[in-house]
Order: sequence, then structure tokens, then C-alpha cells
Amino acid sequence: MPAHCPGAAGVSPMGAWGHGPFENDGAGHFLAEIRHGDFTLGGEWAFEDPDYLEADGGQIAVPLAALVRVTHGELATPEEVDAASVEAFAAQLNPERLEWITAQFERTLSDGEASEL
Repeated sequence: MPAHCPGAAGVSPMGAWGHGPFENDGAGHFLAEIRHGDFTLGGEWAFEDPDYLEADGGQIAVPLAALVRVTHGELATPEEVDAASVEAFAAQLNPERLEWITAQFERTLSDGEASEL
């Protein structure tokens, strides 16, 4: 089971909901992975269907895009992670990965007919 999923080893369901990019269950799991050094860019499992975006994909795409903004100094570092964790995440970024993150974020914001969001 992907570590982003509730019930994955070492990650308990949080039931978090809010308006910010890091205030949902998927984002909480994502930040926990960043904090523990377990995250690697990819997440293709959440974006497998090019025609339909599941909620898990949106819950990952939004904090991914927000954390990119953190690495560029555009947003404050979320309290759930430290500077070293953000630096480790930033080291995984390259132009292709940034393009992929942007594309997934745009899918999240797109037409509701093409997503579970």
C-alpha cells in the first residue's frame, strides 16, 4: 500500500480538513513522508488515469505544488517539516519533475467532470 494511504505502516489516519494546501489527510501523509525522509517524487499511482483524477491525486498534487513554492521561498515552511526535509525534497526537483508537478496541479484545478474532486 502506498505510504500516502490511510492505514499504511507508520502512518495513522488524521482526519484533517482545512483550506490550506497542507490541510487534508493526503497532505498530512505527504508531509509525514517528507519529514521522515521516506518520500520520493513519483506518485504515478495516484495519477494513472489520464482522463480522470481520483481524490488521492488531488490531495497529493496540491501539497506537492505548494512545497515547490516553499523551496522557492514563496511560501513559509509548514510546521510539520523542517528545513532539512525541504532541502531533501528540493534536491529531487528538476525541470521535468517540475513540469509533471505543475501538470498534476493543473489537473486538480480543472473541470470537475474529469475528477473526483
